[in-house]
Amino acid sequence: MSKFILGAMGALLMSTAVQATDMTIFTAQKIITMETNIPEATAVALAEGRIVSVGSLDSLSDYIENHGAVVDDRFADAVPVSGAR
Repeated sequence: MSKFILGAMGALLMSTAVQATDMTIFTAQKIITMETNIPEATAVALAEGRIVSVGSLDSLSDYIENHGAVVDDRFADAVPVSGAR
């Protein structure tokens, strides 16, 4: 399983993803958030290189349905880990 730093992943990927939409939701096998309130997730919403929300794809569906967010599953088999840049 690959591990990625979410901060770096967001900065790297959003540079191309923002051109098509204001927000991209990345899905993963498991995302380790380092937050006590929600230590694990399976989706993360990013806009302008910043994390907007984390949770499941279902919990972020409002961003897709009402705000035009696009889902990117390139990390579907990965386990990203949150980190500061």
